[in-house]
Amino acid sequence: MKTRSFLPIALAALCAARLVAAEPAAGSAGKPAEGKPAPAVELEPVDAESYWRFSAGLRVAPGIKASGAVDARAAAAAAGVAVPAGSGGGRFVRTETRGTSEAEARKSASLGGGTRHEFSNGYIDLDDGAGVEGETQNWHFDSASALSDGRIRAESRYESVVRTIETTIADGLRDSSDETAAGLELRLDRTMWEDEDFGVDLGVGYVWYDDVDCLSVRGRAATVRTTETKESGSVVTTISVPEFSDASDIRNDDGSIGGGYTAGGTLPAGYRIPVLSVSEDRVSTSAGGASRSSRTTQRAVDVRSDGTLSLQELRLGVRPFWKATPRFAVRADLGLVATYSELETTTRLSLDGAPVAAIRRDDDDWNLGGYAGLSLAAAATDRLEFSVGAEARFPHKSLRFDDGVVSGKVDLAEWSAFAAVAIRY
Repeated sequence: MKTRSFLPIALAALCAARLVAAEPAAGSAGKPAEGKPAPAVELEPVDAESYWRFSAGLRVAPGIKASGAVDARAAAAAAGVAVPAGSGGGRFVRTETRGTSEAEARKSASLGGGTRHEFSNGYIDLDDGAGVEGETQNWHFDSASALSDGRIRAESRYESVVRTIETTIADGLRDSSDETAAGLELRLDRTMWEDEDFGVDLGVGYVWYDDVDCLSVRGRAATVRTTETKESGSVVTTISVPEFSDASDIRNDDGSIGGGYTAGGTLPAGYRIPVLSVSEDRVSTSAGGASRSSRTTQRAVDVRSDGTLSLQELRLGVRPFWKATPRFAVRADLGLVATYSELETTTRLSLDGAPVAAIRRDDDDWNLGGYAGLSLAAAATDRLEFSVGAEARFPHKSLRFDDGVVSGKVDLAEWSAFAAVAIRY
């Protein structure tokens, strides 16, 4: 992601060239002719504002504000969690049921209505077409063991599973930060005009802010709580049949009892067709063997998003100055600045603490603006100078980003301060 800049190398080369050009050539005025005395040379102080000035220093830009908002639905979906239909956050509950409930088993065991009633060990169809209410020939049980002591025991086993899924989607999950960037500044100035205590410099500069941690969003996007309840048991229908006290009278050759209808209306050989009476006074029901168990699990989707910002600035400006004393000067800074910004965001999703997805995105942008500020310079020697100052940036620039899960913006600093050391040559 990082962009390598060659401007510092170019500035250093230019300074070196200027220093070499300032050295006296061999055999020139720096060395007297042979046999002649050296002429007297009068040294004059260096005019601090009349030469090139190369400076290096630290620039600090406070107030880099970043904000990010999480699309909790998109985060949950990216983590592989089923998201309820709709929009926004909130609590959503849905229920899934499978199997046969106790209520359904009791309804079948009641033998009410002229319909077919299925049991775990057979069936009784009260709609046999015979036309006699409460009697039927269309019944069958798999084993003669269903008949004992003049009673037929018809068993309706049931088992049901009810799953309640409660999904909570976060609403308004966002975070913001306010960071300070510190970067390297290099500058090359030249005094273009000077009149006594006033003058104007023209200069170019370069500033590099590297790896500014500007975004940090943390939060739980979704929680899924699943409760599974399992119920099982049986409902027993007891039919009094004193007329069948001897099972051998109605037992079929395959060990079953009862005839029932078959395709074509004929029974297999060895089948008997006894009439079963199920009048209300003969039938009773009871429940038994009921059991219930419940289990709850919970899953959570967490989001962590980080952003790193790098900035590079190219500057061109003028610096009107006023020499308050031979050692101190006040400068105004006015100019244009081209800013190249790189924003790298990484959003990590985890399910129950285990990483499941990572979304990385790089956004870059160019911006042209201006700056204005003031600085104070103090000359330590005729060639060495220290300066401090501050400046404002305009217009104010924001970088926007959106990786599908986290979106937001980064506001660049509105002002900055610097401290630098300069060499005049």
